[in-house]
Amino acid sequence: MTGASWIAVFLVGGGFALLSVGVLSRVYEREEELAQILDLPWGEKDVNLADVAERHSALVENTIGIAGKVIDSIDAKGSLLTKLEQARVPVRPGEFVLIVAAVGVVGGAVVAAATSSIGFGFIAIIVAPFVAVAYLNRRIKQRRKKFEE
Repeated sequence: MTGASWIAVFLVGGGFALLSVGVLSRVYEREEELAQILDLPWGEKDVNLADVAERHSALVENTIGIAGKVIDSIDAKGSLLTKLEQARVPVRPGEFVLIVAAVGVVGGAVVAAATSSIGFGFIAIIVAPFVAVAYLNRRIKQRRKKFEE
């Protein structure tokens, strides 16, 4: 693999990492803002719901809705939703699945470009959901540890 290929891999990976951090920080800001509003006594601060509600394009909402319905049919007990709530990851199950799928595809492309092997790229795509579940379990464990302290 040439030096230019490595630079391209790192730039794509770095850009994706920055994009992910930006999206997640926006989500956390919105969650904190809503928590502050909800902690206020009733009537102390009137808030227009449209200003604080999360808005997506119709395509994104439809895609998230379809992914959510598929997850609901597969996960009837709601264990993914429970894990997301316990880990305090402020996304819906459908959004989480789409994020994991996107990270898997981009990660697989980066791995395939870095190793010059499509097989390793497919392995990275397959490993992505397991890494996501491990991430949720780690966050749950950290929250429980903090609570016990």
